[in-house]
Amino acid sequence: MSERDEGGQAFPMAAVKDLQDRTDGMSLRDYFAGQSIMGCCPGKGMSEAAVLEHARWAYRMADAMLEARKQ
Repeated sequence: MSERDEGGQAFPMAAVKDLQDRTDGMSLRDYFAGQSIMGCCPGKGMSEAAVLEHARWAYRMADAMLEARKQ
């Protein structure tokens, strides 16, 4: 199974010497998914199934955005 293209880091940091507890943060895929879901979900009153479907939609949109970057 091939690994999913996560797009790299959303906010890469320049190398810093002796940086303690450094994390690479979220992937570009996660960032795209979060951004794409911002305007589409009313949030309150959504069923668990609806929330899950919106999350899946957001990641499909993120995958499409990553693919579009390659063109």
